[in-house]
Amino acid sequence: MDGIEGLYVGVDPSLTSPGLAVVDAAGKVLFADSFSVRRDVRGAARLVANEAWASETLSKLAKPLLRACIEGPSLGSTHREFDLGEGSGVLKRAVYHYGAVEPIVIAPTRLKLFATGKAQAEKVDVLHAVKNQFGLDLKNNDDAADALMLAYLAWALDHSSQLTRRSQLEVVRDVLNPVVKQKRVRLNTKTNL
Repeated sequence: MDGIEGLYVGVDPSLTSPGLAVVDAAGKVLFADSFSVRRDVRGAARLVANEAWASETLSKLAKPLLRACIEGPSLGSTHREFDLGEGSGVLKRAVYHYGAVEPIVIAPTRLKLFATGKAQAEKVDVLHAVKNQFGLDLKNNDDAADALMLAYLAWALDHSSQLTRRSQLEVVRDVLNPVVKQKRVRLNTKTNL
């Protein structure tokens, strides 16, 4: 997709502080920030606020959306599956409404591997990776940092020839060519006569 003008979006679907980032076709960062929802805003009101912020931010863009990546749920999150799914869903809807592109879901460990070279990296490591790679100091805004690395991953899916880090190439390869797990067939060794 080299030469095509368009944008790449990354979304960190936090319920209380969703992150959104945009990278242009040259890999330049255009936007990286998060939206803080007031603590007293919960349920459907929080979902509406998150979607409105993402939609308003995306509506200011003037170029077509080429790809988008959104962080998938952490498998360690307990008893919040429905809330997290709703939060992710409204942000996916905002992205799709803007550019008719289905966001690619990226597992948190794959995002960390892409950003830092370590699948078990800490949030601060991703912040350092953003500062080292893009020269941006996002302070402690780890949601914006995650979103930026997701936007860069979306960009890298179309520009992998420009990547030099093995871990980034590995993640791009895995996203573009996912391994389909085969179901195991169990043979019934007991026969009823």
